[in-house]
Amino acid sequence: MNADLSSSLSAQLQTKLTVWRNPQGKEDNWIENREKYQKYPPVWTIVKCEGGYAALAAIAGVEWSTSRLLFPFGYALSCLTHRPVHTLNHWARCSEMAARWAIANLGYNLTQPNMITTPENFRIEKNRKNLLVNPFTLKGEAPLGD
Repeated sequence: MNADLSSSLSAQLQTKLTVWRNPQGKEDNWIENREKYQKYPPVWTIVKCEGGYAALAAIAGVEWSTSRLLFPFGYALSCLTHRPVHTLNHWARCSEMAARWAIANLGYNLTQPNMITTPENFRIEKNRKNLLVNPFTLKGEAPLGD
């Protein structure tokens, strides 16, 4: 199942917050020429985003909990169709990824001029393990220890 990871509310809000926070907006505007775009956002923007990322981590946790609490009802309906179970599992995966992304953004908001704006790109970096070296590049250095 190749699913859209931005289907949780927290992921959608986090994308909007990060695009607003980045001086150059989405990755398309800065990823190919990172050295040119090293302008940091204003301090008050960073402070506001710290609160936003903390709130979004909590929202993602509530979303994940809600999807797990509803799972028995979806399972009860599975005799008719498997769609509720698949939808709830997808929602749980999306909200879990959004929580991890928000927690990572809490730290990197303070140190990076631009940050990844979509959960799909965050997952790519997490899977490539570049988060250990430079978390918000789509082309990367080798992770520590390799």
